[in-house]
Amino acid sequence: MDSAKTEWCVLRASEGILAMDINAHGIENGMPASYYQDLAAGELYGYWYLGKDSRDTIYFRGMYLRACRALDFLMAQPQWDGKVLGTWGSSQGGAQALAAAGLNTNVNIFVASVPALCNNNGMINGWPRFWRPERGEIPSTNVYEAVRYYDSANFASRTHARALLAVGFIDDTCRPTTVYGAYNSISGEKEIMNFPLMGHEWRDEIFNHFMVQFRDEVQATR
Repeated sequence: MDSAKTEWCVLRASEGILAMDINAHGIENGMPASYYQDLAAGELYGYWYLGKDSRDTIYFRGMYLRACRALDFLMAQPQWDGKVLGTWGSSQGGAQALAAAGLNTNVNIFVASVPALCNNNGMINGWPRFWRPERGEIPSTNVYEAVRYYDSANFASRTHARALLAVGFIDDTCRPTTVYGAYNSISGEKEIMNFPLMGHEWRDEIFNHFMVQFRDEVQATR
């Protein structure tokens, strides 16, 4: 839980790429660290389970709508070329990148490193693990139905954007089989970077490789 950051956007702007970073929670940006620590320990503690028994109240609904509105804002800017629209994120941000790509047909490239919210109702499920089969937990019908709407694999099946994913084979947060569930649902051009000895990480190697692909997509339209 943190503030949106401008550094990444400034670097992309220096390359002629219109970029925007938003925080996942619709909270104030640029506040002291204590502000975010208090939220994490207080009203947003365990936010990933809030409202999970309904697709209309689940916490991730607002998160995904914010991602969609961010794309609407960028598309409305006169600097946008009207050709390339991309999304980018890791872990929960990877889930947002996938969701936005699935919900906006203008997205033609996305990066999702170790994406979350994959295979929500599987016996092996990814973060946030709305229910835990290994503990003998059985979800209520309401929860089972609600979290299907927020499964990254379902968003992945909706997009025809070029897809760039990364997976760690010892990732116990966004487990590899769940990431592959989303990857296998993508019907368009796709690439996945496999790291047998990587856990839940965001490595420079991933960033640098995908950044080259991202820049090439932009340059190809010029």
